[in-house]
Amino acid sequence: MNLHRRFNKYKYGLIFLLLAAFHIFLRFYELAKRTELGWDQMDTAWAAFNLLEGNKLLIEGVPIKGNTSMTMGPLYYYLAVPFYKLTSLDPIAASIFAGVVSIVSMFIFYLISKKIMGKKVASIALAIYVFSPIMVQSERVQAAYILIPIISYITFYFLYRLVVSKNSKYLIWLAGIIGFGFHVHFVSFFYPFLVLLMLPFLPDVRKDLSKYIISLIIFLLFLSPMLYSVFFNSSGGGQFLTYFGTYFHGFHLRRVLQIAHDGFISFEMILQYKFFPPLVYLVLPLFAGIYYFTKPSKNSLLLSYLAILWVVIPWLFLSTYSGELTHYYFSASRYVAILIIAYLINFLLNRGNIIVKYVVVSFWVIYIINSVQIFIGEHEGNYMLIKEKTGFYVDSGKVLEFKDRDADYYFYHIKQLKAKK
Repeated sequence: MNLHRRFNKYKYGLIFLLLAAFHIFLRFYELAKRTELGWDQMDTAWAAFNLLEGNKLLIEGVPIKGNTSMTMGPLYYYLAVPFYKLTSLDPIAASIFAGVVSIVSMFIFYLISKKIMGKKVASIALAIYVFSPIMVQSERVQAAYILIPIISYITFYFLYRLVVSKNSKYLIWLAGIIGFGFHVHFVSFFYPFLVLLMLPFLPDVRKDLSKYIISLIIFLLFLSPMLYSVFFNSSGGGQFLTYFGTYFHGFHLRRVLQIAHDGFISFEMILQYKFFPPLVYLVLPLFAGIYYFTKPSKNSLLLSYLAILWVVIPWLFLSTYSGELTHYYFSASRYVAILIIAYLINFLLNRGNIIVKYVVVSFWVIYIINSVQIFIGEHEGNYMLIKEKTGFYVDSGKVLEFKDRDADYYFYHIKQLKAKK
């Protein structure tokens, strides 16, 4: 009996450690063999090279669009640089960096989920997070956009705590994380709109004016490198107007309906089965109704409202964008989607009869088995091939011409530098 009580006391800690072990395995297994080097990885590699070897201060970050000189802020590059330092500029640093980011994201995701929904729902959410194929695939790739979900989730939490507690200290944290988002990806533009839509629930400006001013200053400091890039460099202002005129076509209801499926794609990508897409539109209202029914309070309404905004605002915002849309543009709602799905699973396990519980458990057992099979069948990356090929070029004296963000040339160049030292 004593052993049983002890297990119950520490069971969620043990579950967390077990899931964390699976997480690390799924993100680091065959790291070099599965590493893929593409445009994003080489962009970061060259930024690290310029800082470490060229001693060039990085004042501009990830390009907003590949064919423009407009950039986000540079902090993302500075996060990656230590990994290139540790690997002597070897681009395997890309996958190591991605793996470390995934571990940090996992911890933060679990802590925030536990704060909002409790240990049981957080544990279910973490299990989905760890084994979801889209999570495994995306977190093994080094690119700035892999930070979109975790930045969004931290923003979600700070905004929720701000409107629930009315504690203005969360304003400063909120300003910092939103500002950091502008060093990652342009989808961060919709975060200020989310804050504006929560304006009626924010602390009184008259009572907390100093905190609002400090928060604004912090946000503008984070934003300043991007403002410089967009408006004050030699061609940024003109390119911004051209880019805006080309890719933003205004709000049209037809376009909103056209990408409605994309707006809810986080739910589909987590659930992954083809019979779910028609049902993804029901998940949010189902969650909001059940959550308020089980916990009727103002805070429940605020959380449901915020969750709805987190899905709907990116959808409406990106409906004005005429450029190519990929799933990671909508990944800001991914962690919220996982939390909602976990809550609904917990509700069914607590309220359902034995048949419902059996179906739910069976579904997720099959889900995990299928996810592992997908992982095992993943194709190899190009890292090992390029490394071997460029090593042969250097040994044979073959000369490669410079190609911007080309993995072959990057490997060739750093091998040449090492040979001269």
